[in-house]
Amino acid sequence: SINFDGKKDMPIKIQSSETGTFWKGIYVSSKQKKMESKINNVEISNIDFFDNSLIQLTGGINFYNSKVSINNSKFTNSISEDAINLINSNFEINNIEIFNTKSDAIDFDFSSGNINEATFKNISGDGLDFSGSKVNLSNINLNKVEDKGISAGEKSSINLYNLNISDAKIGIASKDSSSVIGEKISLKNCVWYDFASYKKKSYFKGGYMNLKKVSGCNKSMAQNKSLLIVNDSKIKTRKINIKDLYNGKYQWEKKSKYPYTNIII
Repeated sequence: SINFDGKKDMPIKIQSSETGTFWKGIYVSSKQKKMESKINNVEISNIDFFDNSLIQLTGGINFYNSKVSINNSKFTNSISEDAINLINSNFEINNIEIFNTKSDAIDFDFSSGNINEATFKNISGDGLDFSGSKVNLSNINLNKVEDKGISAGEKSSINLYNLNISDAKIGIASKDSSSVIGEKISLKNCVWYDFASYKKKSYFKGGYMNLKKVSGCNKSMAQNKSLLIVNDSKIKTRKINIKDLYNGKYQWEKKSKYPYTNIII
């Protein structure tokens, strides 16, 4: 386990030794989750994927089979596939900021926990990417996300409260037997869709999403055999080819007077 315990007025700073360079990250693997890793009042910057010549991982900060607490911390300028990656771990994350990532901000694989008070900006992949995870999110802000703000996949169960997303390709996606339930959701400047529910992998079912108290872009997409409910109204489903979806074929049809993604039943 690790224990980085800085102070609010004197945070611990971990960065590359030379300007313009990137360091090779952190890897924590615990045999038992009784040992808790803590990152409190820490600023981590200029990080690449973990590589110690013996092990190579996709994340910059990696936790495997761990119990993790991250509070009052900032992560900037990551060129790894995931700035933070949690695998088979339990976590509590409060008051964090992640800015300027080359790919995803946080990737959760088969993990469970809570995130409260988090800000993400200039994310070149997904903001929060979940696979097989159970997570509660509250008071989350995402701005300028080049892929999905929230991506729930592989039987994930995600609960959302007070979420703000601006300038994302897809605001929230539920796919592959995942469930996303939330309220008090606000989206602005949607690029493709504010919400999308679909199946990407053949061995899963479609996605489920039910959101209330929503103010969005009215650009939703639901694939056949998936379910998307926004403000108690079910979005009409249609046949969607996933390869075409990811290639951008189903972008919002601005010139259409009655685009299919805007039809509610």
